[in-house]
Amino acid sequence: MPEWYISTYRCSNGIEEKTKYPVPDPAPKEGARKRERVIRRAEKGCTEAKHEVTRQLNENFRAGRDYHITLEYDREGFDRLKKRAGSLRHDDLLLAADREAVNFIRRVLRECKKLGIELRYLYVVSDKNGKTGGYARPHVHLVVCREAVEICLRKWGSGKARESVLYGGRGGDLGDLASYMIAQTRYIRNRKKYTPSRNLRKALRLPPIKSKSPEAELRTPEGCVKIWQAESRGGRAQHLRYWRPPADVKKC
Repeated sequence: MPEWYISTYRCSNGIEEKTKYPVPDPAPKEGARKRERVIRRAEKGCTEAKHEVTRQLNENFRAGRDYHITLEYDREGFDRLKKRAGSLRHDDLLLAADREAVNFIRRVLRECKKLGIELRYLYVVSDKNGKTGGYARPHVHLVVCREAVEICLRKWGSGKARESVLYGGRGGDLGDLASYMIAQTRYIRNRKKYTPSRNLRKALRLPPIKSKSPEAELRTPEGCVKIWQAESRGGRAQHLRYWRPPADVKKC
């Protein structure tokens, strides 16, 4: 029988996330490092990209302060992209857009260094229509620190750039934005779904604890406010996200 563990992540904006997951083979009783590797591998296998992006956004960006920018291609920009791709295949166009996004970030980074600005960002390159799920002209969803917004708008030369201040849910949670961004990415083998800057902090991961009741649903701690909970299915990992109000730190 697999053992079940619960991992808790704490983000600097007060958002926390719990994941309960099975470890297929019981973790070794001897060797703390080996046991941790086994548990971590099992946890990673149960964590989707949207949860990873949610934690990164909540840890490093703030609703009402930082920005979401959508970078689009106009006709001339798209013609250049097709030339770079060398074909009209959707996969080739998307990979070419990935390369252009890397070059764009390099231009922004050079300008930020000149001005003494620390660039923090996370972006996804998409070719999916957010409403229908069908193919669309490639575009980029970029979350960036407010200090670099104007530079990003100036350095994008392939079409329109639409910016908006981040809007968060309960407690400033950016989980809806993370889900929206990841839902528009398309899987291609060996292609990353999202790209964060290297200077992003990781959410605090508390030591995983063994669950006493594997089949029981995760519960929101007393004094905290539930934001989102995935549907619980027998034998499947569970996910719970909630907000820890500053005044209730001791209660949670």
